[in-house]
Amino acid sequence: MKHVRHLYIHIPFCTHICAYCDFVKSRYHEGLADHVIDRLIEDIHACESEHLETCYIGGGTPSALSLAQLEKLCQTIHQKWSEVKEYTVEINPEDMSIEKMQCLKTYGVNRLSMGVQTTQDRLLKIITRHHNFDDVARVSQWAHECGIDNISYDLMYGLPTQTLDEFKQSIDTVLTLQPSHCSLYALTIEPNTAFGRQKILPVDNELEGLMYQCAIDTLTQAGYDHYEVSSFAKSKESRSSHNLSYWHYHDFLGLGPGAASKVGSRRWTNTRNIHHYTQKQNLIFEDIELSLQDQVIEILMMGLRVNEKVLYSRLQKVYPQIKGNLHSTLAKHEKQGWIIHDDEGIITTPLGRLFLHDLIVDIMEVIEASP
Repeated sequence: MKHVRHLYIHIPFCTHICAYCDFVKSRYHEGLADHVIDRLIEDIHACESEHLETCYIGGGTPSALSLAQLEKLCQTIHQKWSEVKEYTVEINPEDMSIEKMQCLKTYGVNRLSMGVQTTQDRLLKIITRHHNFDDVARVSQWAHECGIDNISYDLMYGLPTQTLDEFKQSIDTVLTLQPSHCSLYALTIEPNTAFGRQKILPVDNELEGLMYQCAIDTLTQAGYDHYEVSSFAKSKESRSSHNLSYWHYHDFLGLGPGAASKVGSRRWTNTRNIHHYTQKQNLIFEDIELSLQDQVIEILMMGLRVNEKVLYSRLQKVYPQIKGNLHSTLAKHEKQGWIIHDDEGIITTPLGRLFLHDLIVDIMEVIEASP
């Protein structure tokens, strides 16, 4: 696995559990976090990759770690891979301190992903977030003072009782910080969350669609490139290289509880049980050998999210008959205005990215029915 250039590290702790979150996480406990960090360091030392292009520490909430734990982890990564082109850490405003920010900068972190979600206090309370926009602005200022200028802000839409005007106001407020990148996510209510247990109903599809279009209009008018379904970048350099590695279907490694990896035709997911992870018991939750059909479907599922062409030359290396098998389906969707395709490849239009799920389902059915 020496060739793998993209690494994800999962920190499964949060200072509190948000009502909508379905990721692998636990309320922060110092002793348990110490054990997880020690296991992660073992895994990092065991990594065969000699060079990383991207490293992404997510969660959970990495910033929920103590300063000592954060320093121990980041120092280990820096000692093994001293030069990482894009090194991102997810943070929440309420967990950060100037000392933690200085630590991240010292050990090579050059990009932050901050969970803002909304700038309205009443909505933050509904989704059980414990910060306000003043916290976001303060932490952003610390980042700039420490020399970390590449900051991505996450916003959510479709929150319970959220109005279109409130969502537009959130975008406008975040834009005052001059972000290099914004990511937008529609609320999905999962069964194993507080919202799911409370039977909270999602907003109607029409309002969710209006919010999404509002985001596209507002951010593109502000000079942001809508380069992927949920992602907007101020410049080509501020695109998320780590996420692009997923969308381009590159190999990647995942360390930590619940983290996924893909190398060649193999994809596996680590145990979601934090105690099993620290005690090295039942370490693999799922291990799949991907068929050629699986791989070509995944290349299309990921690649069509991005505003760039998925090349037939790439697809045919995996599945030589793909071009002929998809011809009539692609012609239908080109007539609908969802895609543009030629002898070189396929690209989705803005309309097609709006109906991406339906497009992918149609393509999957054709590929799965093919010999």
